[in-house]
Order: sequence, then C-alpha cells, then structure tokens
Amino acid sequence: MARFENVNIIAAVGKNGQLGLDGGMPWYDANDLAFFRERTMGCPVIMGSVTMKALASRRFAGRAIHVWRRDVEPAALLQSICISFPGKPIWIAGGRRTYEAFMPYARRAFVTLTDYTGNADTIMPPLWQRPEVNWERIAHAHAARISSMGADVARLTRRVHELEKAEPVAWLRDVDGTGSLHPAAKDDPGAFPVRRI
Repeated sequence: MARFENVNIIAAVGKNGQLGLDGGMPWYDANDLAFFRERTMGCPVIMGSVTMKALASRRFAGRAIHVWRRDVEPAALLQSICISFPGKPIWIAGGRRTYEAFMPYARRAFVTLTDYTGNADTIMPPLWQRPEVNWERIAHAHAARISSMGADVARLTRRVHELEKAEPVAWLRDVDGTGSLHPAAKDDPGAFPVRRI
C-alpha cells in the first residue's frame, strides 16, 4: 500500500457517532465550522459527491475541492493531489464511504464530538478499530484506540492548538502492524507523539 505522510480525517459527529441525516448535518456548530475552515484553508479537500451536494451552499474559497467517485482508487487520487499540491496537508471531509475508503492512508484524525443525541441515517465508521491505520493521537474533541494504552479518551478537549504545541510525554510505534504499541525513539520515522491531555 502506498504511504502518504500528510493525509488527515476531519469530521464532526454526534455523541453516538452520528454523521448525517437526510443528506445534511443534523446540527449547526459555528465553532466547528470555523475550525474546519481554519484547518483546511489553502489545502486540498476530498469529499464524496453526496457530501459535496449537502455542502453546496457553503463557500469553499481558498481550498481545492476534489470530489471522490467510487470508481477512482483512493491511492491514485491521493497521488495526483500530492503531485499538484506538494507538501500540502490533504483533508478527508466525508461522508461515510469516503472516510472508509481513505482511512488506511490517514495519519491523523480531527473529530469534533458535538452534543447531538438525535436521529441520523449516516454513522461515522469506527476509525480507531482499524489496526492498519497508524494514527497520531492528536484529536479535536475526542479520540479512541488510545484506550489500549489505558487512557480514558472518550472525550478530549477542543483545544487542538494547545495539544499540538504541548511537549510529547512519550513516543510510540506500531512495530508489527497489529496496533500493539511499543516505546520508540523520537527520531524514529515510524514513531508518533503522545501528548498529555
């Protein structure tokens, strides 16, 4: 599988992983939309056609939107974007099938956990249960799969900038591809930082 260093998942979910309802988001969160804009500005953003239609009324000025079709291999699209936008972060912005397709290539996930508890017809796939994904454990509002390290991370703070600036307390690596984490040296290219919340 091709390796891409700067592919990121960005999403907002309800308390039970709700993503969408009737082709749209069942909540409005101005802070999260501002966060999305700030993170993705000047960068390529990949989304599925249904998500693009749902967001058609929103302005994406300053971002290069790539609508993913299921007949296109995710790796081929990522490779093309990397050539056109060298060194730029690539953001995967949904929906569910797009998240699932690009999940194996992602290095980080920024997921806003909203207070929404209502209905949904689209649920976020359980990203953290995919052992082939080498996640950096930096999150926007919540994360998971760090639970294998004994940490309670059902909810993290929304202060992403503080998390990213914080000095790592450890460096870990998935040495055998099974999701089993082991201590690693800071300069190990396969290591990722763990920061105290």
